[in-house]
Amino acid sequence: MKRQICRRTAVLAAVLLAAATSMRPIALRAQAPTQSAQLIILSKPVGAEVTINRRKMTQPTNATFVMPPGKYVVSVVGAGGALECADTTFTLTPGQTLTVTCTRMGWIL
Repeated sequence: MKRQICRRTAVLAAVLLAAATSMRPIALRAQAPTQSAQLIILSKPVGAEVTINRRKMTQPTNATFVMPPGKYVVSVVGAGGALECADTTFTLTPGQTLTVTCTRMGWIL
């Protein structure tokens, strides 16, 4: 009985080895890393507080933010409340540089 099990195991191992050695590697496409985008936020007057996706940024306007492509909700407040640009969604694509300006009249794209 043990010989029969050993023989079956040997045959199974031989079949698996033959199958494994005859397999060709799968061709994979090269994947380039995602290219960053830039969001340049300006304001008149300068020095306003920037919020991106509900997080206050440490860098006031005028500022350049390098970030992955995607959608971002941006707001700017400054100059003692005299300057306010409400939440606006901007979509960045790979390699894009988007410049927006917050003025007393609102966003200028």
